[in-house]
Amino acid sequence: PFGAYVTTNGGTSFTRYGSGNGLPTDDCRAIAFFDGATTASHFCVATGFGIAYTTNGGTTFTIRNSASSPAIANDCRDVDYHDGTASGARFAVATGSGVYHTSNGGGAFTQRTAAGATTIPSNDVRSLRYSEVDTTGATWLVGAWFTGPAPGGAGLTTNDGGAFTRFLPNTVVHGVDYHKGISGSWAVAHSTGLAVTTNNGGGFTTYTTTQGLPSNDVRSVAYAGGTSTASTWLVGTDEGVVRTTNGGTGFTTFRKGTLSSNLHAAVTTTLPAGTAIRWQVCDASWVLLPDAVLP
Repeated sequence: PFGAYVTTNGGTSFTRYGSGNGLPTDDCRAIAFFDGATTASHFCVATGFGIAYTTNGGTTFTIRNSASSPAIANDCRDVDYHDGTASGARFAVATGSGVYHTSNGGGAFTQRTAAGATTIPSNDVRSLRYSEVDTTGATWLVGAWFTGPAPGGAGLTTNDGGAFTRFLPNTVVHGVDYHKGISGSWAVAHSTGLAVTTNNGGGFTTYTTTQGLPSNDVRSVAYAGGTSTASTWLVGTDEGVVRTTNGGTGFTTFRKGTLSSNLHAAVTTTLPAGTAIRWQVCDASWVLLPDAVLP
């Protein structure tokens, strides 16, 4: 059945969460853990009917959607915590009606919409990430679809959503990621390639099939955490997943058997904590493939 599946033992067993035990619906789109804690007690699930977040490992959840107070949009696509804010109090949600973010654990939300040249690039937001280099949590990146007249693309704020600088207009952005330890290093996965910057958008290096990607339709990107350089990342496309360990000079294809449509990728040094799993890919059938499965 659909829902959110969480493991605390490296995939030996999973606990399923759905509409019967805390979530507003079984239609789950994304999940984020608060990595500032020593245990996996804080996490948030983005669904098709709002979000549900827990501070006790899933024993209970708080729901925020159009029926709650405070209310947020129902169509939630992505969520991210600022790990430097104590107790997981600061997180943001990408929705079909803009971005909702909180700094007090969900007690109140601020909505950001596309209403001018210095706002988010489109209300059709698909991805967002906080900069962990900014310990205040004021710097974050959003990726949005081009829905006309809003240009779409990526938007970067350094004042907690008060204003945005826009990048890559007129593109359909599927995913974004920030390197957790290096200032100014982030990447944008979009429908015509991958754009990578090391100077906060001052310039981009573009990667396509010419540089070794299996497809130009890039769905996700993820930096390896815990590294001192931004040289290792996974790129998920509609034709497979590739990895680079040299900053994009060369790519190695991650593929097994008939697997061909890996759409979501996550990279850390140890995820879950205490295990050897480092690479996790969710394929087109929404099957989680840890590195032990990948060639």
